[in-house]
Amino acid sequence: MAVNQKLSEYLDSTGKRWEPLSHTEALSSVAEARALGIDPDEVAKSLLLKSREGYALAVIPGGHRLDMHKVRDATDDKTTRLATEADLESAFPDYELGAAPPAPGLLNLRGFVDPTVRSREWIVFAAGTHTDSVRMRTADLIGLSDFTEADLVEAGE
Repeated sequence: MAVNQKLSEYLDSTGKRWEPLSHTEALSSVAEARALGIDPDEVAKSLLLKSREGYALAVIPGGHRLDMHKVRDATDDKTTRLATEADLESAFPDYELGAAPPAPGLLNLRGFVDPTVRSREWIVFAAGTHTDSVRMRTADLIGLSDFTEADLVEAGE
């Protein structure tokens, strides 16, 4: 497989430097990091959310867990929840389950990013499949979309 075509075209259109990475199948951000031989926090974990207003995207470091109470505060919507597999299959058919990229601009979603993601100069993220990733400067990735910065990870992580 290869980097999802829509993602590839989107990244190319930005003029920002990015690098495709292939690896063994990884069904989580921690497994993705392991397959690439990097720290889990060097991976941006994309979590699709569903609220009254529709879908949104939360981006956190791969070694952390999402705190839904903080997410609901950030979205100002107490009904916000993680999108289900059925939601994902119908709303995002171009991406394998759990492999959507952290690109709200591409996905036409509202995006939230935890400030700890910025702590790395470079970040790796799923590229639409469980065997492909992208590596790029963190500032470039975050600059591609109008992210709202919000504390999203569980305390103590």
